[in-house]
Amino acid sequence: MSRTSGPRSCVLGLFIAAIAAGPLEAQLETKTVEFAEPVRPFKVDLAKVGPVNFDAEALSKDKRLVPKVPLLLSWSAGGDGIVFRRNIKSATDLKGATVVLQQYSPSLRLLYRVLADAGLSSKDVTIKYTRDIIAVEEDPTKIYDAPGAFRRDMSLDAVVTIAPETMTLTSGGKVGTGAENSVKGARLLVSTRTINRLVADVVAFRSDFAQAHPEVVEGFVTGTVIGMEEVLAEHRAHKEEKTSDRFQEITKQMAQLFFKTEVNKESIGMLSDVAIAGLAENKRFFTDQGYSSNFDRTFGTSAELFLKEGYLTAVPVATPFKLIPDHAKVETFLKGPVAQTKAFTLPHETAQKAATSEGAAVLFSHTFTFGLNEVTFDKTKYAPVFDKIQELSTVYGGAVIEVVGHSDPNKVRELERKGLAKQIIQQAVQSARILSKKRANAVKAALVAGGYQIVEDQLVTTGAGIDKPIHPDPKSRAEQQENMRVEIRVVNVEGESWIKE
Repeated sequence: MSRTSGPRSCVLGLFIAAIAAGPLEAQLETKTVEFAEPVRPFKVDLAKVGPVNFDAEALSKDKRLVPKVPLLLSWSAGGDGIVFRRNIKSATDLKGATVVLQQYSPSLRLLYRVLADAGLSSKDVTIKYTRDIIAVEEDPTKIYDAPGAFRRDMSLDAVVTIAPETMTLTSGGKVGTGAENSVKGARLLVSTRTINRLVADVVAFRSDFAQAHPEVVEGFVTGTVIGMEEVLAEHRAHKEEKTSDRFQEITKQMAQLFFKTEVNKESIGMLSDVAIAGLAENKRFFTDQGYSSNFDRTFGTSAELFLKEGYLTAVPVATPFKLIPDHAKVETFLKGPVAQTKAFTLPHETAQKAATSEGAAVLFSHTFTFGLNEVTFDKTKYAPVFDKIQELSTVYGGAVIEVVGHSDPNKVRELERKGLAKQIIQQAVQSARILSKKRANAVKAALVAGGYQIVEDQLVTTGAGIDKPIHPDPKSRAEQQENMRVEIRVVNVEGESWIKE
């Protein structure tokens, strides 16, 4: 079974992989990898075509087929990820890597986005494609799926795939042991648990149907949102160990539908791999122009990536594909507004520990510079960078945004060269640390107060002082200036083993 591009299946695809893979030993002994032909970008002329995504060629032939999207179902929040086996610690380390993924799938967009945010492109990696996302038994002597290829072919540095394979390959999201279908040394670079506002699951209606039957569209949206709110409420109660008969009934029905079983453990697990949208997130997605992951920006940034990679001739306008329902009517059925689903859920103290723990990995970073002994800076000078940080903190909604201040060590070096008392030198070191913390706090305050939709708990500050200068013994004012800085670091904290009490 192939997983094709377009609105991703947040239900079926996540489960079949759990039962389709055979024993690793048998695969290694008898099977060879069947790679697909490389994808050759085809240009889509948007003057003639109005696709929601780049592979909707059929839409060019009949305008009645142009999709209208009135509903956000969920965001992928753990169901997709990148697993690696080499010495890759951040997204920038993907340069020169060989990556395998399913052809024509959302995995391509996930990879392109991570590469782009690291300042890379598909030209910086070698991409190999498989026909399928999960194991199939078409020819028992061959492997057609990306995880199977990653297990079999040691030349593959990374694989973009779905859960539960991301967990299986890495022995539960830690480090692969080589047992139970894992890959020895495999780790999870990043998943949509961190990039949890990137892959949107939406419902689209044919344009002609939506125009002819608006009451059907409205009823479908209303009924689905009411159902989402019920599942959200029941799942929250389950997490608080207040599981109801209704929750058991819902998950049992899911298990029967997808697994043909009465056991609902996998159904509950599936609910943790997606962020169900609900009413508040739908309103935000379709109507909030300040939201970095709204419909227009999600649509536009995706199209921009495919334009850059050669799949499109121009970036389309999102408006013709958006069909905004009457959310007030949905509120009437729900008897008032509902709470917003949070993208970032770690308590601030936990986030602080996670950002500096052994298991954390810096995906991307941006730098602000300060003058001598300065703790303030020109915010307007860095407006484009602030906009980028806002966008990253939204799309990477599960990441910790660490704000790290640094100081120049020249004064301490001068005291050391003069041979002054250790106590005096330590006082200078401490002053530099306080200065660096103030710089970090100044940048955080600017982000929080600047009209950006950033969750304050997601931002943690650290004063590194002179511990990590770019130039440990600066020889010029230019080198000193590079040391007087604040780094904004997008920190991935995927695993559950990063906090050491």
